[in-house]
Order: sequence, then C-alpha cells, then structure tokens
Amino acid sequence: VPLARVVVVSDDRDEIVQEIQRMKEEVDVIVTSGGVGPTHDDVTMKSVAAALGREMVLHNEMAKLLIEKMKEDNDGTDK
Repeated sequence: VPLARVVVVSDDRDEIVQEIQRMKEEVDVIVTSGGVGPTHDDVTMKSVAAALGREMVLHNEMAKLLIEKMKEDNDGTDK
C-alpha cells in the first residue's frame, strides 16, 4: 500500500474532525498514531469517532489488557 499523505494536527477536536473528514473523502484507509494515550484530556479518539459519525464503545478485553499492562509497568520494580 503506497503512502499517500502524512498530516500532523494539534490536539484540537475541531481540527482533528476536519482533517479526518477531509481524508476520508480522498483515501480508502486512514491510519492514526499518537494522541491516543490514557490521559484524561486527550481528545483524539473522541474526535475521530465524531468525524466518522461513530460512538465510542468500550472493548472489555482490550481494557483488561491495558489495565494489566499498566499494573505491570507501575509495579515499582526496575526492569
């Protein structure tokens, strides 16, 4: 799959929504990276969902894996 475009946007809901909506008219696949961390103020996933007209849904299995991973990473030992 040839790379068609790389775009960097700020952590701004309107900017993310606008860019995703523009891209979905031009390409078949959109890959996002960054901005999907577990911070309370991140807007990326909610913005992408809004741009695609989708609701965010909790994926229980993935949530469990992430919780376990965070426990491992924060167990107080050096690895």
